[in-house]
Amino acid sequence: MKNLKFLFLFLMLFSFSCKNKEQIANDGVVTEEQKKEVKKDPIVKNESCIDLKINEFKSSEKKNPPIQIHQYYYKDKVVYLVSSYCCDIPSRVFDESCNLVCEPDGGFTGNGDGRCSDFYDVATKKTLIWKDQR
Repeated sequence: MKNLKFLFLFLMLFSFSCKNKEQIANDGVVTEEQKKEVKKDPIVKNESCIDLKINEFKSSEKKNPPIQIHQYYYKDKVVYLVSSYCCDIPSRVFDESCNLVCEPDGGFTGNGDGRCSDFYDVATKKTLIWKDQR
């Protein structure tokens, strides 16, 4: 029983070790407040939510491996895959409005959240949009 408690504690600590406070707070999702700020600011009114996401990554600590964003076509829609940067953290697929579509890989099982297990088989027209080259 003592070993089981130690294992549980170790797994809990390990699972949070790759996230900083900002990522734990919003887990990389562009909030409604951030979207409203873009609409209010006339200088960046044409900036897409993916541009916001890129700026968010640029202003945070560089990850290893570096974060990459690829555009795909998945089920007749344009989506963006944000690569994983650590351990069991899943890659995330967002639509053009930065709504989370799914997590095709990563997580505790390595199989993502199960909402798009066919992503890598079905998604087409992979295009690199951005890679953190700092």
